[in-house]
Amino acid sequence: MPIIHNNNLHYLEVFLNKYYALINFAIVFLPAIIGVYSYRKYKNTHAKYFIWFCVYVAIVEIIGSYKVMFEKIESLNFINSYLEGTLLENENWWYLIFWTLGGALFYAYYFWILLEIFFCGFATLADFAFAVCEPGARLLNNSPLNS
Repeated sequence: MPIIHNNNLHYLEVFLNKYYALINFAIVFLPAIIGVYSYRKYKNTHAKYFIWFCVYVAIVEIIGSYKVMFEKIESLNFINSYLEGTLLENENWWYLIFWTLGGALFYAYYFWILLEIFFCGFATLADFAFAVCEPGARLLNNSPLNS
């Protein structure tokens, strides 16, 4: 196994910092674009739900990056002064609602559909309820309020 030197890790860190926006764009938007492009082929299958989820992720990322857009676009820079001291100053609330809850609900629903197909209808509502409630229980158990 080759030894990774700290110098190589530094180059990787510089690379990731420099191309973060491009990497993020590729990971988030390319599946949505490809999914919309190939939607006609999969519209009668359960893969259409995954395509919708990819588009949902792209929309969440666009709206969630409003703070960065206001900082980078000079004509919108004045909006940051209005956001100071409000809930909208920090965009973590957006990702908490739409990633933690929306992502968990989607994955639970999607895998429930797949399990129902795989087990020929033996997946029950109890299986779906467990899949939805279990991530929320983990989130609440690991929250700083329980410390």
